[in-house]
Amino acid sequence: MRFYLAAKFPRRREIALYRQQLIDLGHVCDCRWLTNSKHQDEFDNLTTNKPGFNCRLAQEDLADLYNSEALVLFGPGSTRGGCHVEFGVALALNKRMIWIGRRTHVFSYLTCVKVYPDFASFIKELKNNQMEKNNEHPS
Repeated sequence: MRFYLAAKFPRRREIALYRQQLIDLGHVCDCRWLTNSKHQDEFDNLTTNKPGFNCRLAQEDLADLYNSEALVLFGPGSTRGGCHVEFGVALALNKRMIWIGRRTHVFSYLTCVKVYPDFASFIKELKNNQMEKNNEHPS
């Protein structure tokens, strides 16, 4: 499956480790905000960055999200709204919606949002589903 991972920016290093776990399981995670050197902590200052720079980062994130099959949002979010915007875009694009952690707004209660208490629970179910899929017999 092709995942997009969304979280508050300061969790970037932690989320990159989760990304690697998904890749190790054979999934795709195109999340340039986790891998692109332009997305460095020192560049995460919206007021001092050039507007064109910020716009390019947003366009890259939206392209990665658009090309994904599922959004995995790591809550709780922050006061800045990047991951919440990504959640709304994914919802509007009818992506599979996965929420990790405590719910923080009413949209996380929609029935299309699958909620897991932590990433380990999500990975466990993902592995179980893959095993079931691999054990299916052709008709």
